[in-house]
Amino acid sequence: NVDTRSYGIDISGNNARPLNIESIRKYLYSLGSGRPFVVIKFAQGTYSSEGDGYVPSELVRTFRAAGFLVAGYLMDEGNQSPLQQQATYRRLAGDLPEAFDIELPGTLSLYEYALHATETISLNRKALVYYNKYYHHNGFPNHGRLWLADPGAPPGKAAFPCWVHQYGQSQIPGTGGNFDLNVWCGTDAQKAEFFGEPLPRPTYGPTLKQLKKAGLVVLSNPDEAHRAKEDGWPLYKWDGYKFVPTTDAIASSTEFASKNYKRRK
Repeated sequence: NVDTRSYGIDISGNNARPLNIESIRKYLYSLGSGRPFVVIKFAQGTYSSEGDGYVPSELVRTFRAAGFLVAGYLMDEGNQSPLQQQATYRRLAGDLPEAFDIELPGTLSLYEYALHATETISLNRKALVYYNKYYHHNGFPNHGRLWLADPGAPPGKAAFPCWVHQYGQSQIPGTGGNFDLNVWCGTDAQKAEFFGEPLPRPTYGPTLKQLKKAGLVVLSNPDEAHRAKEDGWPLYKWDGYKFVPTTDAIASSTEFASKNYKRRK
């Protein structure tokens, strides 16, 4: 089956250097055909991540040049002022799309940390909000833009609805160490709004290049589509931007299937 979702990684000082951007790009495209994304740590509390052995702003330029959607994140410290932490992020990241990483309560109780998190995320209501299941289950706010850590669940099958699901870690061939793996679960419009990227102009039909990349062919008539479906091959339609699975009534020359559909599964 063709996975049309966008997959991404988050980057911090925990990741081995150097980063092989091309290997990362190829790996993420092997998971899904959507544009890959990366979320780069810019600050922890009021301290710059430049002290962790990398320059976040340089990574932004490098990943963007490789075609990634890019955002930054602020790792919140429960014992520090939300206003001062946010000022640090903005000084370092400018207007880069932001995520709040809420997981370090320090000496705060659960109730106190919930209040602290509420104040933190109020400083940017367009930001993603990263929680583990424990904090989300205990009612920590996220204004509908949840980035949920639910490792072990299949990609996109998180315990709670979310825009981004962090579902595990993996090594990426060609680069060292493990990377957190994420999948975008929100809509394409939400992704475009968050990353500040306009949606592509819709097209009447896919190009030959798009068909080849997805490993699909057009089914020339309803009989072909019925045969592919009966043999166990999923059918797809083109929504103007990407291929999506379909269970609609079969119509002439509007369905697509694997290029191998003539073989029984």
